[in-house]
This record gives sequence, structure tokens and C-alpha cells, in this order.
Amino acid sequence: MNEAGSGTDNFLVPRRHLHRPCGSYPPQPVGMSVADRSSASLLAKTGLMFCTLSLPLIFDIIEKSGYNMTAFTHSVYTILLALWVGGISLFTFIVTPDIFRAYSRDAAGEIVGELFPHYFLFTLVVSILVLLVLPLCRPLFGEAAFRWSLTLAIIAVAITIFVTFKLYPEIRRVKQEVHSFQELPEAPARKTFRKLHAVSATLNLLLLADGVTLLLIGTSLKR
Repeated sequence: MNEAGSGTDNFLVPRRHLHRPCGSYPPQPVGMSVADRSSASLLAKTGLMFCTLSLPLIFDIIEKSGYNMTAFTHSVYTILLALWVGGISLFTFIVTPDIFRAYSRDAAGEIVGELFPHYFLFTLVVSILVLLVLPLCRPLFGEAAFRWSLTLAIIAVAITIFVTFKLYPEIRRVKQEVHSFQELPEAPARKTFRKLHAVSATLNLLLLADGVTLLLIGTSLKR
């Protein structure tokens, strides 16, 4: 029996390539080893930690140089919100759908599952940074605008903490009980997974709307 007909399917081969004869394409390694994933995760966390710890030093240097500190912090605030909105939009409307179009449902779920921890870490760190930087921009905000922005930032942090440390671990636990997403759609584990996934998707869209609202408020200020 040749490699294409063996009992072990390569779930990382896109569906559009499965009809090709064996050898039509060179091997395309997809995904990373456990060691590579650990290294990438450590690198990402180290980079985010370095950026976070560097912010006070950067602010101090710019303040001593005579630059308008409030204007600078507002620029940082706007950039963080742009990363927030752009990152969620890119992952939700481009990356994830493209993966599910290219691969089988089970394979796409495995690939997206590898990306989720980094995605949730990204949204958590960015929302926390927005909450920390926002008070430094207060002189540019009216009372109502600042109060609404602060409320939305706190809500965003609460959502990301809940998703990262409560909802996502529960989704992963239930997912391990689902042997295949292409069979037995009425299985109890599948139903539970669909409910949790719906909650996750709703909160993700709320987080996106939260970031868009903050960005609109922040960029409408008269400086």
C-alpha cells in the first residue's frame, strides 16, 4: 500500500491537495514540535514582558526630554487600540476562516487550537496596557468620555481574564472528549462544545466592539 493509501492520514494536508497523486508536491511540514512551540511561547511572553516593563522607562526619558507627555501617551494609547482592533479582526475574519477553508474541520480545529493561547495572551496584554495608559491621557478627555472609556477598558480586561483563565480551559477540556467534529453531531460533548464556542465567539465580538468604541472615542478628541 502506498503512502497516500496508508491507514494514517496526514491531517495537516489541505483538502485541495488530497486528490493529487503522491509525490506531486514536496513535503510541506505544517505546525511545530513541542519544543518549538514552547520556545515560541516563551519568546512571545518574554517580548511582551519586556515591552510592558520598558514603558515606564520610555515615558521617563521622553518626559525629561521636554516632549509633551500627554500627547505621547495618547499616541501610545491609540496604537494599542489599533493593535487591539486590528489583531482581533485579522484573527477572526481572515486567519481563522482561511484555515477552515484550506483544511478539514478536525485539522483546522487542531491548527487554530495551537494559535488560541497566543491570541488570548495578546488580547489580555493589550487590554491591560490600554487600561494602564488611559489614565495618563485623562487631561485630553472630557469627564464623560473618560468615564466611558475607563468603564469599557475595565470590561475588556474582565472579559479577557474570564476567557483566558476560565472559558478557554473549559473548552479545551470538552474538546478532548470529542473524537471527531465530522461525526456524531448530537453527541453530548459536541453539544457542550457548541455552547461554549458560541459564548467564546460572542465575547470575542463584544471585545472587538469594545475596542472599536474606545478607538472612536480616543480619536475624536480635540488636542
